Parts: sequence; C-alpha cells; structure tokens
Amino acid sequence: DNGSTIRHNTVVYAASCIYNSPCGQIDINRKTTMPAGTGTVVVDNIATEILLQSGSTVAQRRNNLLRRNATSSERTGVPIYAGGADPSSYEGFLLTALSPGKLFASDGTDAGISPRP
Repeated sequence: DNGSTIRHNTVVYAASCIYNSPCGQIDINRKTTMPAGTGTVVVDNIATEILLQSGSTVAQRRNNLLRRNATSSERTGVPIYAGGADPSSYEGFLLTALSPGKLFASDGTDAGISPRP
C-alpha cells in the first residue's frame, strides 16, 4: 500500500482466527515480491491492534481505539457497542456514551463506524 487512508472502520475482535491470531487486526504488510508500503494514514478506527510488517510504515497513526499496542496518540480499551457484545446490525456497532472511543475520533465524532445519514 502506498498513500491510502484507513479511516472510521470497526474491525471486529474475536479471540482466535486464522494462524491462531486474534481477529480484528489492521495489517500494513506486503507480499515478498513487492516493495514495502509507505504513506498510509490509519486514523479513527476500532481494531484489536495495528500491525506494521515487512518494512511497511505509516505516515499517520492516531485516534484509534485498540485493544492492545496503542501509541501515545491512540487509546487502549474495549469498545462498548449499542448492540451489546455481538451486534447484529450496523447501528448496533455505534458506541455507547460509556465507550472509551466515544467522541475520540480526529473529527470530533466516535472512533469506528459513523452513523448513517
């Protein structure tokens, strides 16, 4: 990846997925035959963690709510969804007033998905 923006996503956590890793990671990586990615902006997301692998780097990384490995411009915590622990609708993934990602996004809204207009 070169120069993309990853913004306002909610990547769903689960304890174990493929390769015995937790689900919900944002992985900035590359194929071995490709050059390392640069210039990616990763902001305002909810995820388990953000991985930078195989020499790939980001231009910006901030205002994300992560379960682990948050930087100083991010927040560590578990989101509290309007639809409970396992929401079944888009609206269910909106954050409650007590969620650590509430009003934490760089644009003054919540981290993760935005309400539909």
